[in-house]
Amino acid sequence: MTFQCQHPECTRSYKRREHLLRHQKAHANLRSFVCQLCPAAFNRSDLLNRHIALSHSLSPEKLDLPPQANFLISEKSAHRQASHVEAEPDDERRELALRRLSDSMMISLGSKFAHASNRKLLEQRYFSKLHLHWPILHQNTFQSKSQPEQLVQAVLVAGLWMTGTAKERQLAESHHDKIVEIQCENSSILEQQSDIFNAPRPEFLAFFQSIMISTILLTYRAATGIPGDVVDNKRLLRLTVYSKRLFRLLNQAGVFDQQRVDAENPHDPIVREQYQRLAVMLFKAFVHLNALLITHLPKFRLLDYFDPAMLNVRVPSSQEIWNASDKDYLQDADSRALIGNLFIDDTNNIIYQTLTSISACDFSTGMILGCFNKRQPDEPLLELVRRVSPFLAWHFNVQDSEGSRIEYEDDALQI
Repeated sequence: MTFQCQHPECTRSYKRREHLLRHQKAHANLRSFVCQLCPAAFNRSDLLNRHIALSHSLSPEKLDLPPQANFLISEKSAHRQASHVEAEPDDERRELALRRLSDSMMISLGSKFAHASNRKLLEQRYFSKLHLHWPILHQNTFQSKSQPEQLVQAVLVAGLWMTGTAKERQLAESHHDKIVEIQCENSSILEQQSDIFNAPRPEFLAFFQSIMISTILLTYRAATGIPGDVVDNKRLLRLTVYSKRLFRLLNQAGVFDQQRVDAENPHDPIVREQYQRLAVMLFKAFVHLNALLITHLPKFRLLDYFDPAMLNVRVPSSQEIWNASDKDYLQDADSRALIGNLFIDDTNNIIYQTLTSISACDFSTGMILGCFNKRQPDEPLLELVRRVSPFLAWHFNVQDSEGSRIEYEDDALQI
């Protein structure tokens, strides 16, 4: 006898009823296992225990908590919470979901990162290294306005890795592993909440950017044979699943649709362009990851479903305009071409102008899209990746050097 899930579009079945009931909690978004150290909640105890170990560096059985501070809440309480959430207005539901997910992705970076001077140095390293080739943030906005801690955390960890020394990278990789592990766990939750993350709203931008920065850092680590053994098929398979879920999340949110981006952010050209850059840089990251995956897992090809023709967003502004704080981003916003038209319009002059404009934003992205534009219908993906490879590797030259060493406020962080 089997127990079949009756949820629409779900085909899962189980031999034991309790396994079906546990599975149904995911559809109902019931999270009976609540962390008492942060707002995160899960529908399985093993996920909660893993969260405690990764996010708080603690062992659940060794926590010195009073008896009433139990990690479990009753099923009735969970049902009441779920009913209450369903009754809340959409804005409140979105705010609650975003806060819980953002909080669950926070980890302890250590007290040394609390020094304002150290944080500033790591931010500078991020913008002077990674940002030059992955310009998804608006530097003036990031540095002049208060930012969500999850985004700051992503910038600090990436900045630490960009310092270049072996020990600093080792520390950054330890933090990054925890962040990616949590993001992999939460990616399935994000899919279940697609009705919440269903538009490119301004309040979602920092959340998406922080996930994107962690994904970008994966491309650097993969280029140096990290994380773990690059031939570990289980790890690569998990990365493939995570990447597909990230694509579906941003696609569902309308990040690749300029009309939806404009409709949700009619009065803020900076937010609109950051969404455009998010779409473009995700495609660039997917090309990087696909070049790695196709070598070891030829059956799994991310680009089979993320075609550059889907980039129905305007070409971002040039580096000069984007990095200047006194430019008017509205002056030519509506006149910029849609990137996806590169693969529809066969007018050479328009193609040349569009690729030139993209290269002015990010050189390697312009070259990569140029390679895709010249792809013939019978060209194998492996051959395309071979042509693209020089533009994937040229900015990975971030080797150790004296010039990349950071002098920290606290000697203990100077490793």
